[in-house]
Amino acid sequence: MSFGGWVFFILVGAPLSVILQDSLAPSLSILGGQPDFPLLLICLCSLMARPAGGAAFGGWVGLLTGSLAGANLTHYVTTRAVTGFLSAWARDINIDFNVAVACVVAAVGVMIGQAGLLFFAPTPAIGTFIQATIISAIYNGVVAAPLYWVLRRFSSRR
Repeated sequence: MSFGGWVFFILVGAPLSVILQDSLAPSLSILGGQPDFPLLLICLCSLMARPAGGAAFGGWVGLLTGSLAGANLTHYVTTRAVTGFLSAWARDINIDFNVAVACVVAAVGVMIGQAGLLFFAPTPAIGTFIQATIISAIYNGVVAAPLYWVLRRFSSRR
């Protein structure tokens, strides 16, 4: 991604995704699963970066997410940084990246991020959490298609 694109997503996209997660995502809930806009942005932006950049961007979005949630920041920063790193590392696979592959990476990234959060901060209702995570991963895989198309326009790496 170009430097201007990164600055835009760091200063505007990341806070906007966290705000949308807190305000809009609960109303878009389907069967207990809802879109996870910050994780989706981490996965898709990291596809256009190196692993260190993906980890740094994931850590930044995790810091914003944890701050707004009022939770322990370590859980969010660590899981989101790992998700960003792994999403950027997926770019090194020698396959042609298109919208369908980006949707799969986004769905798997959401599952990795939420699974890490489950291990760091276990919830009492693990079955419900896992069900909501799977539905959320599918939901985010579908939402990733138009967002990846927009992000691809900003990217210098094609």
